[in-house]
Amino acid sequence: MERCGAIVDPKGLSGDDIGFVWAGANYHLQSPDIGLYTHAQGVLNHLFFNDINDAIVVAHSYGGGVLSEALVGDEEGRISHALYLDAFRLEEGQSVAGVQSNELVDGMKKAQQSGEMIPPRPVETWKDIWGMVGPAVQFAEPRVKPMSPNCFLETVRGDPFSDERKYTYMRCSQNDNAHFKGYLQASKADPRFQATEVDGHHNVMVLDPLRMAEAISAAA
Repeated sequence: MERCGAIVDPKGLSGDDIGFVWAGANYHLQSPDIGLYTHAQGVLNHLFFNDINDAIVVAHSYGGGVLSEALVGDEEGRISHALYLDAFRLEEGQSVAGVQSNELVDGMKKAQQSGEMIPPRPVETWKDIWGMVGPAVQFAEPRVKPMSPNCFLETVRGDPFSDERKYTYMRCSQNDNAHFKGYLQASKADPRFQATEVDGHHNVMVLDPLRMAEAISAAA
């Protein structure tokens, strides 16, 4: 992406210096009280305190909800392009839990009430849901941590798509997740969005980072 002329802020991708406290070196700050709202404010704080403008923010998976909430709060218009990468394209009043089964949502609510965290998906499911195998799993397994139920239960507090900016939905074509297929179709029907696909599984940025970078550069 840098070869294409972009200024890349890798700190925003890892979570290590963006205020995200669910991943990376900041995980020790995680607690059951922290969720979607805290993570969205972390994005906005990162942009403000580093004086970043005209930002292309790429949100993956759960991060789509974070991006939607951040767009609502982006009063200074620092985000010029919101790119949802195989992500939850949440609208006003929606949450990640809202597209899950009743059984999963009940478990999230019980965890919220008892102050517990949501554990990661079992490793044996990663190949099917994320495309993760071999060395990728070995690297990720000790680094994938529990998350607060508030990440999934908190709802977007406004219309994230009301402002004039660029919006893209990019689906990972090898991922059969019905939710992301639906978001792609909804984006194709939404004149505010450009809709595209990248040839890879859900975690394509891990499995084929060059292909991912090329796809983001093309969409930008």
